[in-house]
Parts: sequence; C-alpha cells; structure tokens
Amino acid sequence: MQAREVGAISSPMGADYLKSAFFLAEQAGQVEASPPPDGFEWTLVHRSFVTSSLLSSACALESTINEWFSYPEEIASRPRPANGLRIQRLWALGVPRTASFQILQKYQIGLALTGSAEFDEGSEPFQSARLLVELRNWLVHYEPTWEPVPAHESSGEFPPHKLMRRLRGKFAENPLCHKDAPFWPYKCLGAGCARWAAEAAHQFMDAFFERCDPKSASRPIKDLLQRAKDHGQRRGACANET
Repeated sequence: MQAREVGAISSPMGADYLKSAFFLAEQAGQVEASPPPDGFEWTLVHRSFVTSSLLSSACALESTINEWFSYPEEIASRPRPANGLRIQRLWALGVPRTASFQILQKYQIGLALTGSAEFDEGSEPFQSARLLVELRNWLVHYEPTWEPVPAHESSGEFPPHKLMRRLRGKFAENPLCHKDAPFWPYKCLGAGCARWAAEAAHQFMDAFFERCDPKSASRPIKDLLQRAKDHGQRRGACANET
C-alpha cells in the first residue's frame, strides 16, 4: 500500500494476483489428487480454480509493470534516479500507459528507458510469458472450436487448436477428464497448466527486475509466493478461511 500526505491511498495488486495464482493452482491440484464424489462439484470447483489462477497470472504481469511505472516512491530505489524521473514523466504522458501498448511491450520499454538489456523475444522467459498472455486472451475472448479427439488428431479432418502444439508437453495434463477428450480445453486446463502459468509470470517479472531494478518494492517476494503455494496445498483451504 502506498500512502500520501494528502490523505489518499494507492493499493498495488500485482503481488496479490501472483500469490493468488500460485494458491489457486495448488488448490486445483488438491482436487485432482482427491476429487469429490459429486462430479458436478469437482468439475465446477476444479475449473474455477484453474481459470482463476490463469487469469490471475496474466493480471499479475500487467499490474506489476503498471505499478513499477506509476509509483513516485519507486524512483529512489532505482539505480539511476534520472531514469526514474524520465519514466514518471512518460507515464504521465501515457507512455506506455494506454491500451495501445501490449503487456510485454511495457516491460521492454521499461528496460530501454533504464538502459538495460531488453529481452530476447525468441527465447525464455519471454516466450513463455507471451504464451501465457495468448492463453489469457483465448480464455477472455473465448470462441468454441471443433477439436479432434486423440484418435483423429493425425487425420487432419479437424485441425487442432493452435495453442495445442505450443502448450502440449509443457505441463501435466488434466487427469480428471476422459482419455478421449481433446487437448483444448479439457486436458489443457488443469493444475499443471495453472502452475506453469504462475511460474512463467514469476520468472519473467523476476528477470525484469534483476536486469533493471533489483531492489524494487514491486518485485515479487519469493518467500511469500512459497507460502501461498504451501497454503494452497492444504486440502479445503478456501473453505477453512470462510
């Protein structure tokens, strides 16, 4: 939380989104490990955990870079204060504040403004972060598609979802769905995918701060992320908190 003498409070959300992503991914894992007997219940709860975790990971990416650009208090912690003042001025002018700037582009601009090496967009961790953003877009702007069942994937009659070849193999698939279910969205949307997404977001953000602002207050704290994961591994943690 950031406070000003004029009586206003600004509340950062980036770290909370990322902790939520890790927590919810582990809760999904608990459902997969021991699904409730009621099929409707575990389907509802599991899908809610997974999709909420994925969206939280993407929210963490954008919230964190917006917070880094916007808080004046951050200037003092930056290696070169003059860069911090320049960043604040550009942010006030809408660069890269507006929706015309993509999420990962904001990180590249931040690196450029601090004189730091920009990410290689063809390598990690940029590639996984980009894939996470694309996955988020498919969920938010969802359109139904005809997906081939496993036995017909090679026939070419129904081309598989374009995310399939990019995501398959990166994480354990959802064990709760039928073996003949298509990869998208059934086998894709599981605890494995949610964990991968949270780690992808964290690794990308951590690499950003390591390059340009290691002591930033916006940098996610690893110990708190681990606590979120540990808490999520408690069966029924959500119910116990109510």
